[in-house]
Amino acid sequence: MYFCYLYVFLVEKDELPMREYQYELSQVATNGENTIICAPTGSGKTRVALYIVRDHLSKTFDHGTCKISGSLIIIYRHGQDFLCLQVCHVTGESELSMQLHTVFDFYDIFVLTPQILDNHLKDGRIKSLSEFSLLILDECHHTRKGEPYNNLMKKYLKAKKAREDGLPQIIGLTASLGVEKATTVGEATISILKLCANLDVRKLSTVTVYKDELERTVPKPDERRVKLHGNRCDEARDQIHNTMLQIENHLDEAKKRPSDLNSQSYGQWAVEIRRSAMKIIGQTLEKKALTRTIVVYNASMDIHDLVRLSDVLEYLEKTLTDNLEKNKHSPVEAKLSTYFKELKLNLRRFAIEDENPNLRILKDEIIKLRKEKGDDSLGIIFVRTRGTCSAICEWMKSDRELRRLNAEPFTGAGAHEEEGGMTQNQQDAAIARFRSGTTKFLVATSVAEEGLDIPDCNIVIRYNHVGNEITTVQTRGRSRKRGGTSVLLGMDEILKREILNIGKSKMMEQAILQFKQMPLPDVKKQIKEYQKAVIQEEQLKEEISKLSQRNKINDRFQLVCFKCTQLKIDNKFIKTINNSHHVVIDPEFMLKVDLRPDQSPRKPFDGIQITGKIHCKKCHNHLGVMFRYKGLMFPAVRVESFQILTSSGQIMLLRKWKDLPFLVKEIGQEDYKRMISREKEAQNPEQPDNDAILDLTDLRLDEENSEDEDSDFVFVKERFRDKLDEKDVDETDVKYP
Repeated sequence: MYFCYLYVFLVEKDELPMREYQYELSQVATNGENTIICAPTGSGKTRVALYIVRDHLSKTFDHGTCKISGSLIIIYRHGQDFLCLQVCHVTGESELSMQLHTVFDFYDIFVLTPQILDNHLKDGRIKSLSEFSLLILDECHHTRKGEPYNNLMKKYLKAKKAREDGLPQIIGLTASLGVEKATTVGEATISILKLCANLDVRKLSTVTVYKDELERTVPKPDERRVKLHGNRCDEARDQIHNTMLQIENHLDEAKKRPSDLNSQSYGQWAVEIRRSAMKIIGQTLEKKALTRTIVVYNASMDIHDLVRLSDVLEYLEKTLTDNLEKNKHSPVEAKLSTYFKELKLNLRRFAIEDENPNLRILKDEIIKLRKEKGDDSLGIIFVRTRGTCSAICEWMKSDRELRRLNAEPFTGAGAHEEEGGMTQNQQDAAIARFRSGTTKFLVATSVAEEGLDIPDCNIVIRYNHVGNEITTVQTRGRSRKRGGTSVLLGMDEILKREILNIGKSKMMEQAILQFKQMPLPDVKKQIKEYQKAVIQEEQLKEEISKLSQRNKINDRFQLVCFKCTQLKIDNKFIKTINNSHHVVIDPEFMLKVDLRPDQSPRKPFDGIQITGKIHCKKCHNHLGVMFRYKGLMFPAVRVESFQILTSSGQIMLLRKWKDLPFLVKEIGQEDYKRMISREKEAQNPEQPDNDAILDLTDLRLDEENSEDEDSDFVFVKERFRDKLDEKDVDETDVKYP
């Protein structure tokens, strides 16, 4: 790009002060080689990246630079560091998320999520990764298995094998490489080699020469562990146990269940019998209601150890009331409703005098740490689930001594607001209040473990929550202020897992040393072998996928409501838009559903404007969304809200539409014409429909005159989690909020 050169010289050296260890970290990259920069949180990896970009642009005038971030939170912080360059920020909520190619020639740097770039490469809007000269992958340890970074890098490796010219330089940034399931230093070294192979890296960039300067610069928090009480035994737990036993009396599978209702194996058993129930045709309603309810009660016992009883009650009411109060289709479901009413009465009675000893420990730690650090101290409390996050915030606000801290939640954007998720704007506002000191404490889920940059934070508390060895290192780094403290409050199992993580972190450091001591020819040889295996595996997957597409069955099937099984959609009324959005064109369908407004404004995406949500009128199951496309309204359905009933009577359960073995046709002109005709008849029943045969070119929506032009659409990643876990995994499927 012709103007890159001009902007490079606007960033003078004095405006970007660098420490010696930061120059050391940048050395491999400024030599033009691919590398992973591995350095502690707070060491200034973003500044190093900016220095590398400036150096790169000073040498390259005919390419763009793409900076990719795996977390939406990091994007805006990173973009602000490139103030003297032409920077384009793109998120999944941005109008540019599907139109990156239209502004490609107007910017030097793109700050975006990997999924957005992958989508553009898939459909050819961006021809190749060779369009870029530099890719910087933040939190690059997420380049394993099916993660979005790895999907991009597989394209890179295939292009490299095909000897494509002009592939970009790859720079990875991370505080911890991770060792996966390694149990020895040798296995850990192999894990790192495979990560390097995925990123096409032969050299790691770590601080060795200026290690003393690094240690002086990056503060290490004081770390300690405090034991929490496990399996709080009280009358409330006994009541929940008794209700679960009553439910088990209706389940034959209860004869084989684990004896300890508090154990993890019991929770796994409950989830498994629920999955099995979904595949039973004859007893679907009763069996599903029984198993779904027992899973919820089991989850309530997990949070019972950590929050107030009133919060447990609120969780049960929020989760069960809709299903049990409104769906009494059988005597068993009526009994479930009765059991729940009796339980609620008892829990309300116990909640009056309830005091959770673990909350007492948490409160004592907060008061003690603030006394040590001063009234201007800022803290983050990490928890595992959004439900716990909300409950802890409400508890702090209601406590006489803690309410002045103005605690507020900080959760990911992967879930809808009704489920405790936050929008990007809400996240930005929460961080701004925290930085200013208006909010003294954030209660955060795992979304804040990576990339949350708050230099003045000096208190980190993990409340019965640990991840793997990577998150242990990252969470420790959230305490950025010198003299900070990181405390883990955990039950026995959590404390044991933390000790294991610390051991793995040390193993990783030894593995990095072993990697760096390997002769370069040996490193290149092993990486070449791993890359060959990756490409072969990817080619096999592509062949299987092509075969699967060719073998799609042109047969009848029905979508059956997952909960009540009363609402059914024949496959002849299911079509796709843009080969991804599955819509229902049956005019009778809208009589069987309720429409609810979308609470959060959403921006348009892929030519689509969300207007609301659709729920089954009989059982209130969330089925999908309503959206406007080319001036017409369509109900789009989520496959996970339905059972798939085949023509032979078999039931299938799917999480993604792409796994459907049946052929679904793209919506055609005749479908559009019929919908236009019906819509006109509904609006003007007495007027003849003279325009029903208008061409599709007349169906374009004039967005400037759209009444809903301020509404938003969100591209939400597929979430795989335990029954209450927060963890999000990126997928290519579109999932409606």
